[in-house]
Amino acid sequence: MKKSQAITHFKEHILLPLLREEVYALETYFHPNREMLKERLVGTFRKFCLQIAEMQSSNQKEAIAFIHFSLLRSSMLDRSFCYLIEAYSEQWYADEIECTALYDASWAFAFINNAEPLEAARKAYIQQIHAADVEQLLLKEVGVGHQFVAALFRSAIPLMVNLPEYAGIRKSDRLQIRMGEYQDVSEEVYSEDANPEHAEIIYAKLQSLQHAEGAYTSFKHTRFPPITLRQLDLRHADFSGSELHNSGFPDCNLAGTRWIGSHASHTDFSYSYIGDADFSNSELSGANFKYTNAAGLREGLIRSPGITGLNFTHANLEGANFSGFLFDRVDFTHANLKDALFLEADKEKLGLSEQQKAVVRWVHGGEE
Repeated sequence: MKKSQAITHFKEHILLPLLREEVYALETYFHPNREMLKERLVGTFRKFCLQIAEMQSSNQKEAIAFIHFSLLRSSMLDRSFCYLIEAYSEQWYADEIECTALYDASWAFAFINNAEPLEAARKAYIQQIHAADVEQLLLKEVGVGHQFVAALFRSAIPLMVNLPEYAGIRKSDRLQIRMGEYQDVSEEVYSEDANPEHAEIIYAKLQSLQHAEGAYTSFKHTRFPPITLRQLDLRHADFSGSELHNSGFPDCNLAGTRWIGSHASHTDFSYSYIGDADFSNSELSGANFKYTNAAGLREGLIRSPGITGLNFTHANLEGANFSGFLFDRVDFTHANLKDALFLEADKEKLGLSEQQKAVVRWVHGGEE
Protein backbone atom coordinates (compact mmCIF):
# COMPACT_ATOMS: atom_id res chain seq x y z
CA MET A 1 0.00 0.00 0.00
CA LYS A 2 1.39 3.39 -1.02
CA LYS A 3 1.47 6.23 1.51
CA SER A 4 -1.34 8.12 -0.25
CA GLN A 5 -3.50 4.99 -0.19
CA ALA A 6 -2.66 4.40 3.48
CA ILE A 7 -3.68 7.95 4.40
CA THR A 8 -6.94 7.63 2.45
CA HIS A 9 -7.68 4.31 4.17
CA PHE A 10 -6.81 5.78 7.58
CA LYS A 11 -9.05 8.78 7.02
CA GLU A 12 -12.05 6.75 5.85
CA HIS A 13 -11.82 3.89 8.34
CA ILE A 14 -10.24 5.46 11.44
CA LEU A 15 -10.48 9.26 11.44
CA LEU A 16 -13.99 9.89 10.09
CA PRO A 17 -15.73 7.31 12.34
CA LEU A 18 -13.96 8.88 15.33
CA LEU A 19 -14.96 12.39 14.22
CA ARG A 20 -18.59 11.32 13.89
CA GLU A 21 -18.47 10.24 17.54
CA GLU A 22 -16.82 13.53 18.48
CA VAL A 23 -19.48 15.60 16.67
CA TYR A 24 -22.17 13.74 18.59
CA ALA A 25 -20.28 14.38 21.85
CA LEU A 26 -19.92 18.08 20.97
CA GLU A 27 -23.65 18.36 20.22
CA THR A 28 -24.45 16.61 23.50
CA TYR A 29 -22.29 19.13 25.36
CA PHE A 30 -23.29 22.25 23.41
CA HIS A 31 -27.06 22.30 23.76
CA PRO A 32 -27.44 22.10 27.55
CA ASN A 33 -24.46 24.44 28.03
CA ARG A 34 -25.21 26.98 25.30
CA GLU A 35 -26.34 29.79 27.61
CA MET A 36 -23.25 29.39 29.79
CA LEU A 37 -21.00 29.41 26.71
CA LYS A 38 -22.81 32.46 25.36
CA GLU A 39 -22.38 34.28 28.67
CA ARG A 40 -18.64 33.61 28.63
CA LEU A 41 -18.31 34.80 25.03
CA VAL A 42 -20.25 37.99 25.78
CA GLY A 43 -18.04 38.51 28.83
CA THR A 44 -14.91 38.27 26.66
CA PHE A 45 -16.40 40.79 24.24
CA ARG A 46 -17.31 43.14 27.10
CA LYS A 47 -13.70 43.19 28.31
CA PHE A 48 -12.52 43.78 24.74
CA CYS A 49 -14.80 46.81 24.41
CA LEU A 50 -13.37 48.21 27.63
CA GLN A 51 -9.89 47.70 26.19
CA ILE A 52 -10.87 49.61 23.03
CA ALA A 53 -12.40 52.45 25.06
CA GLU A 54 -9.27 52.72 27.21
CA MET A 55 -7.06 52.97 24.10
CA GLN A 56 -9.39 55.56 22.60
CA SER A 57 -9.41 57.64 25.77
CA SER A 58 -5.63 57.94 25.51
CA ASN A 59 -5.82 58.68 21.76
CA GLN A 60 -4.13 55.42 20.85
CA LYS A 61 -7.02 54.14 18.73
CA GLU A 62 -9.20 55.86 16.15
CA ALA A 63 -12.91 55.22 15.62
CA ILE A 64 -13.59 51.53 15.02
CA ALA A 65 -14.81 50.40 11.60
CA PHE A 66 -14.10 46.66 11.78
CA ILE A 67 -14.15 44.06 14.52
CA HIS A 68 -12.85 40.67 13.45
CA PHE A 69 -13.38 37.35 15.19
CA SER A 70 -10.85 34.97 13.63
CA LEU A 71 -10.00 31.30 13.83
CA LEU A 72 -6.28 30.90 14.53
CA ARG A 73 -4.97 27.69 12.99
CA SER A 74 -1.70 28.25 14.84
CA SER A 75 -3.62 27.87 18.10
CA MET A 76 -4.84 24.48 16.89
CA LEU A 77 -1.20 23.41 16.58
CA ASP A 78 -0.18 24.60 20.04
CA ARG A 79 -3.44 23.28 21.55
CA SER A 80 -4.52 26.65 22.99
CA PHE A 81 -7.63 26.64 20.73
CA CYS A 82 -8.10 30.40 20.66
CA TYR A 83 -9.87 32.85 18.40
CA LEU A 84 -8.33 36.26 17.86
CA ILE A 85 -10.54 39.33 18.29
CA GLU A 86 -9.23 42.46 16.55
CA ALA A 87 -10.43 46.05 16.24
CA TYR A 88 -9.48 48.10 13.20
CA SER A 89 -10.04 51.68 12.11
CA GLU A 90 -11.28 52.53 8.62
CA GLN A 91 -7.76 51.67 7.41
CA TRP A 92 -8.61 48.02 8.07
CA TYR A 93 -5.47 45.86 7.74
CA ALA A 94 -3.38 49.00 7.18
CA ASP A 95 -4.22 50.06 10.74
CA GLU A 96 -0.91 49.53 12.54
CA ILE A 97 -2.21 50.20 16.06
CA GLU A 98 -2.85 46.73 17.42
CA CYS A 99 -5.92 46.13 19.55
CA THR A 100 -6.54 42.44 20.16
CA ALA A 101 -7.91 39.91 22.62
CA LEU A 102 -8.27 36.13 22.70
CA TYR A 103 -11.35 33.97 23.12
CA ASP A 104 -10.85 30.49 24.58
CA ALA A 105 -12.77 28.03 22.37
CA SER A 106 -11.19 24.86 23.71
CA TRP A 107 -14.67 23.47 24.45
CA ALA A 108 -15.22 23.08 20.68
CA PHE A 109 -11.96 21.33 19.82
CA ALA A 110 -11.68 18.50 22.30
CA PHE A 111 -11.50 16.11 19.35
CA ILE A 112 -8.00 17.41 18.52
CA ASN A 113 -6.84 16.77 22.07
CA ASN A 114 -8.44 13.33 22.05
CA ALA A 115 -6.02 12.03 19.44
CA GLU A 116 -4.70 9.03 21.38
CA PRO A 117 -6.85 6.50 19.46
CA LEU A 118 -5.53 7.94 16.20
CA GLU A 119 -1.95 7.72 17.40
CA ALA A 120 -2.42 4.07 18.30
CA ALA A 121 -4.20 3.28 15.03
CA ARG A 122 -1.60 4.91 12.77
CA LYS A 123 1.11 2.54 14.03
CA ALA A 124 -0.69 -0.33 12.34
CA TYR A 125 0.23 1.24 9.00
CA ILE A 126 3.90 0.27 9.47
CA GLN A 127 5.76 3.59 9.16
CA GLN A 128 3.60 4.85 6.31
CA ILE A 129 1.63 7.31 8.45
CA HIS A 130 3.52 9.54 10.86
CA ALA A 131 2.32 11.71 13.73
CA ALA A 132 2.69 14.81 11.53
CA ASP A 133 0.36 13.25 8.97
CA VAL A 134 -2.31 12.70 11.62
CA GLU A 135 -1.88 16.28 12.83
CA GLN A 136 -2.38 17.62 9.31
CA LEU A 137 -5.50 15.49 8.84
CA LEU A 138 -6.94 16.87 12.08
CA LEU A 139 -6.15 20.46 11.09
CA LYS A 140 -8.14 19.98 7.90
CA GLU A 141 -11.15 19.09 10.08
CA VAL A 142 -11.17 22.19 12.31
CA GLY A 143 -14.48 23.09 10.65
CA VAL A 144 -16.06 20.43 12.87
CA GLY A 145 -15.56 22.63 15.92
CA HIS A 146 -15.68 25.98 14.11
CA GLN A 147 -19.29 25.46 13.02
CA PHE A 148 -20.34 25.37 16.69
CA VAL A 149 -18.25 28.42 17.60
CA ALA A 150 -19.67 30.33 14.63
CA ALA A 151 -23.24 29.40 15.60
CA LEU A 152 -22.60 30.52 19.18
CA PHE A 153 -21.06 33.79 17.99
CA ARG A 154 -24.01 34.59 15.72
CA SER A 155 -26.52 33.86 18.48
CA ALA A 156 -24.58 36.09 20.90
CA ILE A 157 -24.37 39.11 18.58
CA PRO A 158 -27.69 40.69 19.74
CA LEU A 159 -26.40 40.58 23.34
CA MET A 160 -22.96 41.90 22.40
CA VAL A 161 -24.16 44.96 20.51
CA ASN A 162 -26.53 45.90 23.35
CA LEU A 163 -23.74 46.02 25.93
CA PRO A 164 -23.16 49.47 27.47
CA GLU A 165 -19.44 48.80 27.00
CA TYR A 166 -19.99 48.40 23.26
CA ALA A 167 -22.08 51.57 23.15
CA GLY A 168 -19.19 53.36 24.85
CA ILE A 169 -16.61 52.83 22.10
CA ARG A 170 -16.14 55.42 19.38
CA LYS A 171 -17.26 54.00 16.04
CA SER A 172 -16.91 54.98 12.39
CA ASP A 173 -20.04 55.94 10.48
CA ARG A 174 -20.18 52.32 9.33
CA LEU A 175 -19.03 49.44 11.51
CA GLN A 176 -18.84 45.75 10.59
CA ILE A 177 -18.36 42.73 12.82
CA ARG A 178 -16.88 39.91 10.77
CA MET A 179 -15.95 36.28 11.35
CA GLY A 180 -13.61 33.95 9.49
CA GLU A 181 -10.03 32.80 9.43
CA TYR A 182 -7.16 35.05 10.42
CA GLN A 183 -6.46 37.55 7.60
CA ASP A 184 -8.32 35.29 5.20
CA VAL A 185 -11.89 34.91 3.98
CA SER A 186 -14.43 36.36 6.42
CA GLU A 187 -18.12 37.18 6.35
CA GLU A 188 -20.11 40.00 7.84
CA VAL A 189 -22.22 38.90 10.79
CA TYR A 190 -23.37 42.35 11.91
CA SER A 191 -23.23 45.93 10.67
CA GLU A 192 -24.48 49.31 11.73
CA ASP A 193 -24.57 52.54 9.77
CA ALA A 194 -24.84 56.02 11.24
CA ASN A 195 -26.20 57.22 7.89
CA PRO A 196 -28.46 54.42 6.67
CA GLU A 197 -29.88 54.47 3.16
CA HIS A 198 -33.40 55.75 2.65
CA ALA A 199 -36.15 53.14 2.82
CA GLU A 200 -36.97 53.68 -0.87
CA ILE A 201 -33.41 52.74 -1.90
CA ILE A 202 -33.37 49.65 0.34
CA TYR A 203 -36.77 48.63 -0.98
CA ALA A 204 -35.56 48.98 -4.58
CA LYS A 205 -32.51 46.86 -3.79
CA LEU A 206 -34.66 44.20 -2.16
CA GLN A 207 -36.96 44.09 -5.18
CA SER A 208 -34.06 43.68 -7.60
CA LEU A 209 -32.28 40.88 -5.74
CA GLN A 210 -31.13 37.92 -7.79
CA HIS A 211 -30.53 34.54 -6.13
CA ALA A 212 -27.84 35.00 -3.43
CA GLU A 213 -27.38 38.76 -3.63
CA GLY A 214 -29.30 39.27 -0.39
CA ALA A 215 -27.27 36.86 1.75
CA TYR A 216 -25.50 38.49 4.72
CA THR A 217 -27.21 41.83 3.94
CA SER A 218 -28.69 44.23 6.47
CA PHE A 219 -32.27 45.45 5.94
CA LYS A 220 -32.69 46.59 9.54
CA HIS A 221 -35.10 49.24 10.80
CA THR A 222 -36.74 49.82 7.44
CA ARG A 223 -40.42 50.36 6.76
CA PHE A 224 -41.27 48.35 3.66
CA PRO A 225 -44.48 48.44 1.66
CA PRO A 226 -45.84 44.92 1.00
CA ILE A 227 -43.28 42.95 -1.00
CA THR A 228 -43.05 39.35 -2.20
CA LEU A 229 -39.70 37.67 -2.88
CA ARG A 230 -39.60 34.06 -4.08
CA GLN A 231 -36.83 31.47 -4.16
CA LEU A 232 -34.10 33.83 -2.98
CA ASP A 233 -31.02 33.03 -0.93
CA LEU A 234 -31.26 35.42 2.02
CA ARG A 235 -29.07 33.47 4.45
CA HIS A 236 -28.08 35.52 7.51
CA ALA A 237 -29.83 38.65 6.26
CA ASP A 238 -30.94 40.98 9.04
CA PHE A 239 -34.50 42.36 9.08
CA SER A 240 -34.47 43.31 12.77
CA GLY A 241 -36.79 46.16 13.66
CA SER A 242 -38.22 46.39 10.13
CA GLU A 243 -41.88 46.59 9.10
CA LEU A 244 -42.88 43.94 6.57
CA HIS A 245 -46.63 43.54 7.03
CA ASN A 246 -48.48 41.53 4.37
CA SER A 247 -45.25 40.59 2.62
CA GLY A 248 -44.01 37.26 1.32
CA PHE A 249 -40.80 35.22 1.41
CA PRO A 250 -42.08 31.89 0.08
CA ASP A 251 -39.61 29.14 -0.83
CA CYS A 252 -36.57 31.20 0.25
CA ASN A 253 -33.41 30.24 2.09
CA LEU A 254 -33.79 32.16 5.35
CA ALA A 255 -31.20 30.23 7.37
CA GLY A 256 -29.80 32.27 10.23
CA THR A 257 -31.85 35.36 9.39
CA ARG A 258 -32.63 37.88 12.13
CA TRP A 259 -36.13 39.34 12.54
CA ILE A 260 -35.70 40.54 16.13
CA GLY A 261 -38.41 43.05 16.99
CA SER A 262 -39.72 43.10 13.42
CA HIS A 263 -43.34 43.72 12.43
CA ALA A 264 -44.36 41.09 9.90
CA SER A 265 -48.00 40.28 10.53
CA HIS A 266 -49.72 38.28 7.80
CA THR A 267 -46.39 37.67 6.08
CA ASP A 268 -45.89 34.47 4.10
CA PHE A 269 -42.83 32.33 4.91
CA SER A 270 -44.30 29.11 3.53
CA TYR A 271 -42.00 26.43 2.10
CA SER A 272 -38.90 28.39 3.18
CA TYR A 273 -35.91 27.05 5.10
CA ILE A 274 -35.75 28.93 8.42
CA GLY A 275 -33.17 26.96 10.43
CA ASP A 276 -31.44 29.05 13.14
CA ALA A 277 -33.60 32.11 12.35
CA ASP A 278 -34.34 34.51 15.20
CA PHE A 279 -37.91 35.87 15.34
CA SER A 280 -37.76 36.88 19.01
CA ASN A 281 -39.96 39.78 20.12
CA SER A 282 -41.54 40.00 16.67
CA GLU A 283 -45.10 40.79 15.61
CA LEU A 284 -46.10 37.78 13.50
CA SER A 285 -49.85 37.53 13.97
CA GLY A 286 -51.46 35.72 11.07
CA ALA A 287 -48.08 34.81 9.56
CA ASN A 288 -47.89 31.76 7.34
CA PHE A 289 -45.19 29.22 8.29
CA LYS A 290 -46.90 26.38 6.47
CA TYR A 291 -44.44 23.69 5.38
CA THR A 292 -41.44 25.72 6.54
CA ASN A 293 -38.36 23.68 7.37
CA ALA A 294 -36.23 24.43 10.42
CA ALA A 295 -34.63 21.00 10.71
CA GLY A 296 -30.87 21.03 11.15
CA LEU A 297 -28.46 19.86 8.49
CA ARG A 298 -26.99 16.47 9.31
CA GLU A 299 -24.68 15.66 6.45
CA GLY A 300 -21.53 13.81 7.41
CA LEU A 301 -19.80 15.99 10.01
CA ILE A 302 -21.81 19.10 9.15
CA ARG A 303 -24.44 20.34 11.61
CA SER A 304 -24.88 23.93 10.49
CA PRO A 305 -27.41 25.42 9.93
CA GLY A 306 -29.55 24.04 12.71
CA ILE A 307 -27.15 24.14 15.65
CA THR A 308 -28.82 26.89 17.68
CA GLY A 309 -32.38 26.22 16.57
CA LEU A 310 -35.32 28.48 15.80
CA ASN A 311 -36.16 31.33 18.20
CA PHE A 312 -39.72 32.63 18.67
CA THR A 313 -39.33 33.81 22.27
CA HIS A 314 -41.74 36.63 23.21
CA ALA A 315 -43.12 36.71 19.64
CA ASN A 316 -46.78 37.39 18.88
CA LEU A 317 -47.88 34.42 16.75
CA GLU A 318 -51.63 34.73 17.23
CA GLY A 319 -53.37 32.99 14.35
CA ALA A 320 -50.12 31.92 12.67
CA ASN A 321 -50.16 28.74 10.57
CA PHE A 322 -47.51 26.10 11.36
CA SER A 323 -49.11 23.14 9.62
CA GLY A 324 -46.50 20.90 8.00
CA PHE A 325 -43.77 22.66 9.99
CA LEU A 326 -40.51 20.63 10.22
CA PHE A 327 -38.13 21.29 13.12
CA ASP A 328 -35.48 19.92 15.45
CA ARG A 329 -35.15 22.67 18.04
CA VAL A 330 -37.56 25.56 18.46
CA ASP A 331 -38.12 27.92 21.38
CA PHE A 332 -41.62 29.36 21.91
CA THR A 333 -40.96 30.61 25.45
CA HIS A 334 -43.44 33.41 26.33
CA ALA A 335 -44.74 33.49 22.74
CA ASN A 336 -48.41 34.27 22.16
CA LEU A 337 -49.81 31.22 20.37
CA LYS A 338 -53.52 32.00 20.66
CA ASP A 339 -55.31 30.33 17.72
CA ALA A 340 -51.99 29.40 16.10
CA LEU A 341 -52.37 26.25 14.04
CA PHE A 342 -50.13 23.22 14.64
CA LEU A 343 -50.33 19.54 13.84
CA GLU A 344 -51.59 17.38 16.70
CA ALA A 345 -48.69 14.98 16.08
CA ASP A 346 -46.21 17.70 17.13
CA LYS A 347 -47.96 18.56 20.39
CA GLU A 348 -45.42 16.98 22.74
CA LYS A 349 -42.38 17.86 20.61
CA LEU A 350 -42.70 21.64 20.60
CA GLY A 351 -41.80 22.29 24.23
CA LEU A 352 -44.92 24.39 24.84
CA SER A 353 -46.28 25.35 28.25
CA GLU A 354 -49.66 23.98 29.30
CA GLN A 355 -51.12 27.45 28.84
CA GLN A 356 -49.82 27.61 25.27
CA LYS A 357 -51.12 24.13 24.46
CA ALA A 358 -54.57 25.16 25.67
CA VAL A 359 -54.90 28.07 23.22
CA VAL A 360 -53.36 26.46 20.13
CA ARG A 361 -55.58 25.07 17.36
CA TRP A 362 -54.51 21.46 16.99
CA VAL A 363 -55.31 19.75 13.69
CA HIS A 364 -54.65 16.34 12.23
CA GLY A 365 -52.71 15.98 9.00
CA GLY A 366 -54.86 16.85 6.00
CA GLU A 367 -57.24 19.09 7.99
CA GLU A 368 -55.27 22.28 7.58
